[in-house]
Amino acid sequence: MTATNEAYSPQGPFAIMRGPFFFEGSQIWIIRGEGGPLREEKIEMRGVFLDEILSYFRETGWQEVSPGLWRGKCGSVEAGLQEEVSLGSVRLPSVTLVFRLRRRDHEKVLSSFRSRFLKAGG
Repeated sequence: MTATNEAYSPQGPFAIMRGPFFFEGSQIWIIRGEGGPLREEKIEMRGVFLDEILSYFRETGWQEVSPGLWRGKCGSVEAGLQEEVSLGSVRLPSVTLVFRLRRRDHEKVLSSFRSRFLKAGG
């Protein structure tokens, strides 16, 4: 690991990143894209319905270019199908998302997205 906490993969033009939002189950890669380097992060959202996620993208100006693929000013997002996860007797909706964002916008976009769906029990 370097001082920036990046490790470059010898298999290709990727870098494994552990940012402030890293958690087990998330994967972050750097990809060399047409408009410069992109960060790709795969996350699983539990407890949030797919319709809520798609509404968020519509409200924030993202355009659906094909079923499950959204494009915005700073990159794209692939939204998987909604599945159901059981935690004991509790059943939660689960949606896997793959964000491909410009490096400079990555943290800002994901921070805004996560804060929109932040829920606290009580």
